[in-house]
Amino acid sequence: MLKAERNNLSKNAYNFYPLNNLKNELKKINDSQIINLIKRHRLELFFYKNNLVNLLIPSLDTKLKKFALNETRKNLDLTFLTVEIAKLLDSKKIKYLILKGIPLSIKTLKNKSSRGSGDLDLFIEKSEIEKCINIFESKGFKLYKTSIPKFHKSKRTKYCLWANYETSLTRKSNNGFQFIDLHWELSYVQDNLPTFEECWANREEIKISNYLIKTLSIEHEFLLSCAHSAKDKWMLIRNLIDIDRLARINHLKKNKLGNINRQISMSSLITYDLSQGEYLIKYIQCGRFSRFYCRRISSYFLIINPKQLSKDGWSPLSRVLDIFHRLFLTNKPEDWLKIILVNIITPESIVNPKSRDLYPFYKIIYNRLFSLKEAFRIYFLKKLRKILKN
Repeated sequence: MLKAERNNLSKNAYNFYPLNNLKNELKKINDSQIINLIKRHRLELFFYKNNLVNLLIPSLDTKLKKFALNETRKNLDLTFLTVEIAKLLDSKKIKYLILKGIPLSIKTLKNKSSRGSGDLDLFIEKSEIEKCINIFESKGFKLYKTSIPKFHKSKRTKYCLWANYETSLTRKSNNGFQFIDLHWELSYVQDNLPTFEECWANREEIKISNYLIKTLSIEHEFLLSCAHSAKDKWMLIRNLIDIDRLARINHLKKNKLGNINRQISMSSLITYDLSQGEYLIKYIQCGRFSRFYCRRISSYFLIINPKQLSKDGWSPLSRVLDIFHRLFLTNKPEDWLKIILVNIITPESIVNPKSRDLYPFYKIIYNRLFSLKEAFRIYFLKKLRKILKN
């Protein structure tokens, strides 16, 4: 299927833009810049051995080979980890669903190593969080920067679980670090996203290395991809390609979605702008301002380097814009309340990340004020350095 996509892309390119003009434009761009852009959007396997790319930039294929082979190796590691964890949870009789990753690659491309690598995302019931953490820790995993307390029957614990939707665990292996993202909700913004019970009732099973893996249905995978891309401000083309492929499969299977929320509508619009897939039109139900907003946001974040964002760091304006973005993604009052409260009292200020014990109330207030003070201090120091340089 990936080969068919590449061939289709090549055919359309001849009609869309004169080939000689495109070649001349590409000659102005350094190969290393193109490779960095491909890596930035995690498209090494999509562009490697691509007929159109080989025709336009013959030198690129050789340079891209090592990155594509590295992605293939990571995919193999992720396959082993996926099967290992699935067997482990099945043996403990824990309900789970694998999100994205290898199952998504098989569902959309009929190949487990065509989409690209990533972390292992697991979806579980909220009541099974502590049990899963203990199981994974017995297998060498450690919690990574967690704000999830040990299960105490307190309102603060419930708040932390309500304010978060995932926690991460990591383990060092012979091939590097392995990461598991443990979800009890599909996304930070829940507007009309299915619960675990709904996803479990509509689950699919896919065979990987002769073992049946439980995963989301195509419809729920599409909803998750839209929500995930919207949360990240549509900054990865690979995520938009996932949305396009899943929408196409939904169209071919004549699957119907329920309520189309703002995340689905805006993500479908941005994907349609990229692929022109007519099967996406029925999901686009956003108004003029929503169309203007998501196009402006995506056009900025699609080209900016995430490392530059990290280098620029926190600023009052970036925080306000991030809060506005999350508020704009949902029409659900509970989501609005969560977004506002989490930025006032963060779960990180409530929980000791090492012991996972709850801080006393005075310590929570101190932690929050201290983190804000540090954020402003670093922000003003960076501003001062820029002024002194100029």
